[in-house]
Formats: sequence, structure tokens, C-alpha cells
Amino acid sequence: MEKIEAHTTAGLPFAASATLVSPPDPRKSFHFDGRTMPAGGGIGKLGKLTLSMWTKVDNLREQWTALLDTAGWDPGGFHCQYLQDGSLQASFRTQDSAFDGHSSAMPGRSGDWRMVTVTYDTDAGLAAIYVNGVKDTEFEISGGLPADLSNFTLGGWTAGARRFHGRIAAVRLYDRVLSPAEVRDLLAGKAIVQPIAAWDFEPSSEKVVRDSTGHGHDLMVVQ
Repeated sequence: MEKIEAHTTAGLPFAASATLVSPPDPRKSFHFDGRTMPAGGGIGKLGKLTLSMWTKVDNLREQWTALLDTAGWDPGGFHCQYLQDGSLQASFRTQDSAFDGHSSAMPGRSGDWRMVTVTYDTDAGLAAIYVNGVKDTEFEISGGLPADLSNFTLGGWTAGARRFHGRIAAVRLYDRVLSPAEVRDLLAGKAIVQPIAAWDFEPSSEKVVRDSTGHGHDLMVVQ
């Protein structure tokens, strides 16, 4: 039985002042069974970003298990994924190369809920990985390009591989780099300046995941 202290507010992943022993409302997490995945697009290119989500892994069957992957692997590509050892990898494709960062922690091995966060700043040439609100890894990226989120998928790659098995909840995407204090606040469920997209997996349709920001970045569930 897992126990994670989660002092959160309504509308974020867990109930206020609760000790998490299981997701309090299964309808607010997406169950990935390896057959379907949410796909989205239209966000465009982001020179600064923060991606954050809660994950609970059932198993890691492939060399890479996608959390969010952009379509293909062209310049501007961004892949956030678990490796088989349970570490988190963030990969960014430049014009001539690719840069990978790996967490020293292994949030994919726990079998419990973990919040993972990636930040990226092309101006500073830096990316960072956080696990449960704590900065785990920071790495340099030279010649970095804006991450192209014109087309992307959660829990799988558009090529049909890297399928996630488990649950994902409370996905947040920002067009700026959250500070370490803001990432800790996000873990605690405090209000953070409006994300450009947020997917809370509220019950609505088996085929559509609504963007709760109202910006219209809904996801379609595909094979």
C-alpha cells in the first residue's frame, strides 16, 4: 500500500489534506492498457516549457515507455519517457543532434503514484527533470530548438510503439519554465499561473479528453 502525503486543492489530482492510498476518483486518471492512447496537437512550438504529470506504472515492457512523445523524431522533437530501469528520460532533437537527460531516481519502478516534471529553456540552453517536486537532473542543450507540439501523443508513440501500461493523471503543460519553488507548489496542489493545456481526465467521452483550461487543446483517444 502506498502512502503519499498530498495536500492539494479541489480540481487537482487528489483531495485536500489526504494520504493517498489509491486514486480517490478513478475517473480522473487515464488507464493505459497498451491498446489506446490520447493524441493531440495544435499547440505549436515552445521555446520554453514545463511538462508535469502524475504517473503510476504497472510495468515497463519496452526499452522506452512514452509519457509524451512528439510525432516522429525531426528537429524540434521532444520525448518524455521511462526507460526499462525506471528512470525518466527527456530527449530533445536539435537540427544536427539529440540531447538526452536521465533522472537518477527511478520513479517508473515504484508502482506508486509519482509526479514527474520536465522543464526546457532554449534561451538558457538548459533542461531539467524533477521527481516528486525535487530537481533530480539538469543538463545543457546546445543549439536547442523550440519543442514542436504540433502533433503529440500521451502514453505511446505515433509509430505504435512505446506503449505505457498504468495510469496517468493531472497532466499540465506550461509555455514557461516553472521555478523549483513552483514545481514544489504544483506537487502540493497550490494554484500555479494558468497552463496552456491541462488534462484532468474528467469523465466526458471514451473518445475525447477535454482540455480543462478552456484553450481547446482536447485529445482524441486513438489506437
